[in-house]
Amino acid sequence: MTDSLLIQGGTILTATKEQPVIENGFILIEKGQIAAIGPGRPKPEIDVDEVIDARDKLVIPGFVNAHTHLCMTLGRSLGTDRTLLQWLSLSQLPFMNQMTPEDYGLAVTLGAIENLKSGNTTVCEIFFSSRYDDGADEIAVAALAETGIRGLFFRCSNDEEFAPGFHEATIDISTRSQRLIETWRTDKRVHVGVGPIVPWSASENYWADTVDLVTNKAVPVHLHTAETPEYNDLVRTPESRRVTLCKSAASFMTSNMSWVLLQAGPSQARPMVIPAARISGTGETPEASIILDVGS
Repeated sequence: MTDSLLIQGGTILTATKEQPVIENGFILIEKGQIAAIGPGRPKPEIDVDEVIDARDKLVIPGFVNAHTHLCMTLGRSLGTDRTLLQWLSLSQLPFMNQMTPEDYGLAVTLGAIENLKSGNTTVCEIFFSSRYDDGADEIAVAALAETGIRGLFFRCSNDEEFAPGFHEATIDISTRSQRLIETWRTDKRVHVGVGPIVPWSASENYWADTVDLVTNKAVPVHLHTAETPEYNDLVRTPESRRVTLCKSAASFMTSNMSWVLLQAGPSQARPMVIPAARISGTGETPEASIILDVGS
């Protein structure tokens, strides 16, 4: 890695209120960290290992892909003429059920590299797999970290009905999730979160375990909430346990959530608001699922 890098002469979008645009600016990077940003050139003049001429170019922060399923990358071209739930049940999930743990690692690697090439320097990966018994989550999060991208890796699962081949015992979800969290707790780029893959796929015991992780270990949580009218109708189906389980999820969120990433799909006219007692941060992801990363 180059110890020092100077990007100079470009128009810099800082994503700050104080000075949102710097014309003919510079960015000084030392040992992989931004050391200084300003107009003109650094003062006093310094020697650097590499200089990038950014004249006539726009220099912006990396983007954040706030909701993605890199684990589904390999099958994304399947069933493109189908609705969301048809695509999942008839195309994507059967394909994923045939993937090996190593396939999941390759899918995450490919998806992360494509994000980097598109300008996304951070991703929120909503990971799920039918190969948790074989360590697919451990392989996938290691693959994500190896690409160098910053990421929040949500280990999502279910202990209730979801799809053939996709089921994990409640105790295994808890044990494996805690192991993965502890393995990556001190990593500087990748962190692990948890959450049921869909609201109705988690038993009350699963929710209780999730509450414990949030409360005692400050673990971030993800939950799909509303995506398409078809999806929302499925949540409201009275003849199933979905309503009860979703009420359990709602109770959990309104009383125990400390960090939640919501997915509110394009079917919603307005952003979703959850009156949580202890929400410290939310991410509402519209269809584009992209926001600016100002680097914290």
